[in-house]
Amino acid sequence: MTTKAVSTLSPTRVPHRIPRALVPAAAAAVAVLALMPGAAHAYVGPGAGLTAIGTILALIGAVFFALVGFVWYPVKRLLRRGRAAPGPVAPGPVAPGPVARPPHDQPAASAPRGH
Repeated sequence: MTTKAVSTLSPTRVPHRIPRALVPAAAAAVAVLALMPGAAHAYVGPGAGLTAIGTILALIGAVFFALVGFVWYPVKRLLRRGRAAPGPVAPGPVAPGPVARPPHDQPAASAPRGH
């Protein structure tokens, strides 16, 4: 006696799918329900309130400076590259070299002695 393997999914059976028109409506319903105000019965003290305001301002500042770093500096580099290169520099007088100094262990000849 041979047993035949039976598949749990028959070829004529289609898995259940959510209709495409229902997805945006369901998402809108969830958003509306999440945003509806309710009675919180909670108190936010001045310390927690200032902390929340500071955190929000820091987040806004971080996003702003990230945009500046990723957008402005490459644009600034492109603007600098577009400028005309300066012409050759005319030769001028040669600046004097470094002044010769005595070694640290010997006092200078012109230094007055403290006797």
